[in-house]
Order: sequence, then structure tokens, then C-alpha cells
Amino acid sequence: MRFNPEKCTFGVRAGKFLGFCLTERGIEANPNKFKAFVELPTPDDKKSIQTLNRMLTSLSRFVAKSAQH
Repeated sequence: MRFNPEKCTFGVRAGKFLGFCLTERGIEANPNKFKAFVELPTPDDKKSIQTLNRMLTSLSRFVAKSAQH
């Protein structure tokens, strides 16, 4: 593997890469994507509950990691 020094940044404590936030603690959910989840209205029918369930499933790995810190 070869790196182009002009495209590399060293000594950065946090940054975004492929839609994820990389920090000293590891991979975290992107706040821009998480914002949509927080602002989601309360589910009131079967379809919206299924949508909420899919969102929770996709975020579960981040919730599990945050509980460890």
C-alpha cells in the first residue's frame, strides 16, 4: 500500500471517513445522520414501527460501543 503525503493528514484527533466519524474512541455514528433519527415523530402505525426498528438495528453497534465507554 502506498500513501500520497499530499492527501494524508496526520495528528488529527477526529474526522469523517466514508460517512462515519472516526475518533480516538473508535467509529461513531455520524451526527448528521443521527439527527434525522432523533427528530423522527413517534410511530403510530405498523409501518412506522417497522421503520423505527430498522433504524435501531442499524445504530445498535454504536449504542453497544458507547455503553462500554
